[in-house]
Amino acid sequence: HRDFSNVLKVKKNAPDLFKQFLKSKGYRAKNSDYYLFDDLSKHKKADFVLFIGGGVCDVYQPKEKSIRLNRKLLQLAYDYGIPVHILTKNKLVLDDLDLLLKINAQNHASVNLTITLADNDQQKIFEPNASNTNERFNTVKLLRQQSIASGIYFLPVLPFIADSDDNMQSIFRQAKLADAQFVY
Repeated sequence: HRDFSNVLKVKKNAPDLFKQFLKSKGYRAKNSDYYLFDDLSKHKKADFVLFIGGGVCDVYQPKEKSIRLNRKLLQLAYDYGIPVHILTKNKLVLDDLDLLLKINAQNHASVNLTITLADNDQQKIFEPNASNTNERFNTVKLLRQQSIASGIYFLPVLPFIADSDDNMQSIFRQAKLADAQFVY
């Protein structure tokens, strides 16, 4: 559509579909009042990871503050003992830190940030609605301080802009300061 940056199509039924999938594969909620006295050894262990990320647009866009679709999916992941992997450009992921900590303690959570431009002004030209570069590095740092796996996705590399020595060295330097576990 023509209004790509302003029109969002929300998959409102994603949590219901995810729950149906889990039940169809024999998973049972571990962290639910209904199963409080169940023998947890009967629960199926997750053999996959829930990936929350987008190939074209970010899953933590500003509208996520009111839609809370990711939070609903994360709650199901926690309830069913499913590990999660998140890829985002936005510090809004920290709104779900409480759930991410619970998931991480139970199984595993990783949150990775896409960062391609070290300069905040340059970054805002290409990603005007995303968190700025400093906010993203601070998000990684906070996640790492909370023992949540986190790294940097240095993709896509914009030719003649992001592939300069200065930009790449700055990204790696800031990643190290943020305690990022990797730069991909």
